Order: sequence, then C-alpha cells, then structure tokens
Amino acid sequence: MPRRTRAWLLALFAALFVLPAAGGQVRPRFVGLYWPAFQEDVFELSPGGGFGDYTALAARGNLLAFIRREAPDRPDSSLSLYDLSSARALASIPLEATGWVDSWQLGFWAPGQPYTLNEETLGLTAYDQDLKEILRFSPPDGFDLAAPDPIGQALWCAGFEGSGLTRFDLVTGESASYPAGLPAGWYFSRFLGASPQGGVLSLFSNNSGNQAFFSVEPSGGARLMPVMAGFTAANGGLAYATHAGDGLLMPTPGEGRVLRLSSWREDEYVAGFSQGFLITQAWGEGPALRLIDLDQGEVSAQLQMPPGDTPPAFDLVALSDQGYAVLSDNQYELNRFGLYLWDYSLSPASQPAGIRETTLPALREENDALASAIGEKHGIQIHIRQAGARFVNDTYYGNVLDEEPALTRALLNMQGQLDRFPPGMLQEALVPYYDRFAIYFSGPIGTRGEEGIMAPAGFASAYGGERYIAVSSARSLAHELMHLFEDHLAEPQEAGGRDLLADWLLLCPPEAENAGFYYDYHDENGWELSDTRYTLDDPDAWENPGNAWFIDAYSRTFPLEDRARIFETLFLAGEDAPDLLSSPHLLRKAQYLCAILRERYESLRDAPPLYWERHITPIPYADFVSEFEALDIPLIPIGRLAPVPALC
Repeated sequence: MPRRTRAWLLALFAALFVLPAAGGQVRPRFVGLYWPAFQEDVFELSPGGGFGDYTALAARGNLLAFIRREAPDRPDSSLSLYDLSSARALASIPLEATGWVDSWQLGFWAPGQPYTLNEETLGLTAYDQDLKEILRFSPPDGFDLAAPDPIGQALWCAGFEGSGLTRFDLVTGESASYPAGLPAGWYFSRFLGASPQGGVLSLFSNNSGNQAFFSVEPSGGARLMPVMAGFTAANGGLAYATHAGDGLLMPTPGEGRVLRLSSWREDEYVAGFSQGFLITQAWGEGPALRLIDLDQGEVSAQLQMPPGDTPPAFDLVALSDQGYAVLSDNQYELNRFGLYLWDYSLSPASQPAGIRETTLPALREENDALASAIGEKHGIQIHIRQAGARFVNDTYYGNVLDEEPALTRALLNMQGQLDRFPPGMLQEALVPYYDRFAIYFSGPIGTRGEEGIMAPAGFASAYGGERYIAVSSARSLAHELMHLFEDHLAEPQEAGGRDLLADWLLLCPPEAENAGFYYDYHDENGWELSDTRYTLDDPDAWENPGNAWFIDAYSRTFPLEDRARIFETLFLAGEDAPDLLSSPHLLRKAQYLCAILRERYESLRDAPPLYWERHITPIPYADFVSEFEALDIPLIPIGRLAPVPALC
C-alpha cells in the first residue's frame, strides 16, 4: 500500500472512533463562512499553509490539521492548524526536512493537540494548539513501521522481519515486547491502527498468502485471529472481498459473521473502517464517497462527483468526530491544490445499503447451490474446490481453489456468460464420441512438462467420454468454449460441402508461410511464441491496420487458437467495439466465424442477433462460399490439422 494512502486511511481510522450518525437535523454551521462548491453541503477551503500539495490531513472537533508542501517542486513542508468554526488559521510551523519525504502520519493526541509521525524516522511529535511541542519521542533503530496509540499513551513499533510488536510507554519510558506466537515463515506486514480503548491491531502474513490479525490490549492481553481465505484485511479489523453487486464484509476479527452488500459497485473500494462505520470511494457514475453504517444497514451519507473533465481527486480524506470531512484535491497536472469541506451531517435521510447477514458455511452452501443450478440449466457438470482440480490431463494440473469469495465471483461470472448462449447450443456442441461435458474451476493451472504453455488461464481437453474445460479465470471461459464449439464445426460435411475450417486459411496472409501459423505453441528455440508480425501488436498496425491479420502472437499458434481469440474478444467486448475490428482482415475473420457457427449449429441458424455479434454486421455463410468458389484454390481439409492434447 502506498504510504500516502496508508496515512489518510489512518486518519480515517482515528476519526471514526467517535463518528456520529449522519442525516439528522443539524444547523448549517459552515454556511456564510465558506463558498459553496459542487454540492449544497460541500464548501471550498483556503486555509493557507503553503502553495503546494497536501500530504496529510486530520480533523477533530472544529480543528483541521494539515501538512502541505511550500511548493509542489520543493520538499519543504509545514504543519498548520486551522479552526473551521471561525475560518481562522491558528498556527503554522515548518517541519524538519528529510528530503522528498511526504510520508507523514497525522492525527490528534488529545483534543486540540495534533501529532505527527515521520514514517522515515518513526519520530513522534505532539503539539499544543499553538503548535508548541509537548511531546517528542523516537524509537531505537531496528523498526520499520510505527503506530501512535493516543488512548494508551504509547507508540507501537515493529520490523518487517520481526515476529512480534514492541510497545513504548510514553509516560513511564518503559518498553515491552509482544510476540505473535506464529511459526517460522510468518512475518509482520503492517499496523491496522490503534484500538478505541487503547492497544493496537496489526497484520501478519506468510509466503503462502495466509494472513492473521494480531491485537494487543492495554492490559497486555494478546489475541491472534485468522483472516479468512479470499478476504483482504483493512484498517480497523475489517476483512472484505468485493466485486460488482456483491460486497462480502467481515467487520469483527475472530467472528464468523459475514455481511453481504448487494449495492456494491464495480469500481468501488474500501477507503476506511472503524466501529461499524465503513467509508468507500468509487470512480465513474454514482456517489464518489459513501459512508455506510454496517450495524444499521444504512448509507448514512454520500457525495456525488461533480461533472467536468477534471473532477476533484479526493486523494486524502479526514473525517471529524463532528459529522464533517475534509477532502484534498491535488491536481498535479494542473498545478492546482485545494481542500473541500463536506458537512455530511446535513445529508438527507439515510438509505438502505442492501445488507443481509450470513456466515461462511452459509456462503459455501450458496456456492454449491449456484454451481448445481448452473449445471442443471445448461446440462453440464460444474466442479469446484477439490473437485475443480481433479481433472485428468497429462500436460496440465490444477491447484485447489477453496476461497469462497473467489468462487462466488467465478460462478456468477460463469453463469452470466453461459446464459448468453442460446438454449441447446452447449449440448449441440457435444459430438457423438463424448457423453458428457464438464467445467472444472481450479486455482492456478501449471504445466507438467515442456509441451504446454506456462500458467494458462484455462484449457480444453477430454478424458474417456468426458469433454471438459478447466479454467482458473472465468474470463477465459469464452475462449475455451470456442474450442468445444470447434468439435461440431470439424465434423464431416455432407457430400459436396466445403470444409468450414479449411476455408479459414483463405482469410489469412497469402504471402506468409503456412498462412502465418506455426502449428506449435513454441518457436524453434522452445520459447512460447512471440512473433508479432501480421498482428495488432506489431507497431506498424497502429497506423496500418490493414497489415494485421491476427490479434496477437498467440493467435498464430494454430488456426483454432486464432478462432478462439477472436471469439473470446468479441464475447468479452464492452460497449465499444474491440480493436480487432479496425483491421479489415480481422473483421472478415470475425464475420466468417459468426457465419460458420450459424451455419453448423441448428440452435443458432434462425436466432436473433447473438451476443458475440453485437459489434459486427453478420454476413451469410453463402456469401463467403460464393467468394471462395470464385477463387478456385484447392485446399487440404484441416478440420483437425496438428491436433494437440490440451488446447489453451
């Protein structure tokens, strides 16, 4: 985590200790003191303290403390204290220069007493309201991070290679060590903030990706609690796993309670958390900031991003215990640096946040039910967790994915993609020598030898009567499904019919050897293919898209990989047309691929426009036949030319 991000999250954490509810009837205390901005409860601040960017903010009561550079191109910084209730600067002092360091923690040691912590030296300094020093302490060498503990009157320190925490009592001068008690291979990661009653919360990790909360109370009691697999730890002890439409939150370390937030947006992320209050930040449409009361299940306040080409950055946020926030707007490209005061106590009545409570066992049951429902609807078998890595293959192996949040995202993504296919298409793709179709969802996929590619996101293969796809990312599903659809495309044609796949070579560069294909995943030196000639990745293709016949080097391995990359790109494209359509040759390939799918699949022949056709104008297969027959070029049928045991 960037140090500046960590600093403002710590400011959020400290302020949220005594955060009041928003949305009540509150006197508009700042009206008349400041110019209104883009929202009726947002005001512009001009507190002085320099002309550069803001590097740290903290708010408590009516006081705002901030650290600001004298100029954006100079390292000199100042600490300032500002009374928001009277729009008056109280004091400003220069900070000791330590080079281009903007790594400061800033908070309040007590009401009216700001403190700074230099994250390079770990030196802690507290000030009175006139910014006169009242406390200064620097720990001995050997520590990497520190966390002030105002309630406990202490400074907590730890080293990245350490196995525990050290507490320095700033009243008695004594120090005490608290080992985490974890086995070898675990190490300290970071502090997650001081506790409201004193003490500290921290995070430990190991090389396998496991994490654990480690808290120490003022009495010296320590507690170790796991961060559940698939969740990310945040300041304040929150563990979360989020994606669009489904935010999974575990607000209390050591408890199995899970909150599901159905209103979570795709571009939304956790910005701060403490004592049941969550603040989120998001880009794009909708509120830029949301303050959510998890205990009440309500959105207490939200701030809309103003329109314009250069909206505020909101890179630093400081919440006060008095129902307002101060937001920095560091516009480096414009050399413009400002502050906004958001009086969110004036926000309208709270709104439901779409929260329901569940548990990890219940989440596991929901994933099982979802996998079963997907399988029943589409006539396929869905294998997850241990079963998801039990596919039989000589080239690849799978690792177990047993993180329930990741499985939830994968299954919902898989469901959304499979539902795009017309009814019956998947079963129509199952050719007679297979009796079932399965999807294995695993963790990372590895290769057993030199035959396959390193770390594929998925592959298609078969074992006995089972035709299957193994994927570690739902985004690779469309690519692998195209390999399945190839089975039906490659079946023998009626007498006199053309080979649908052999004609593919007529859409490839005629001057290139083997029509541009290597018929191998590797080059002559054994490296994975990286030849970008004739592809969109060739620098020349930007100015001359007519020189591109393939999407990338991977498309040049085999014709079926060429088709799979095109289908995948068409299927996963967003609202805008994919770049491949800028090439007339790739556009023709895309149109031909869509045409032969409709020609061979009865379920598609008379279907309305298909999902993967939304960015192209379909051309009937008969038009291509007329064009190819006019060329009068003999082709070798290549329906299964150069087969490989596992297609990626």
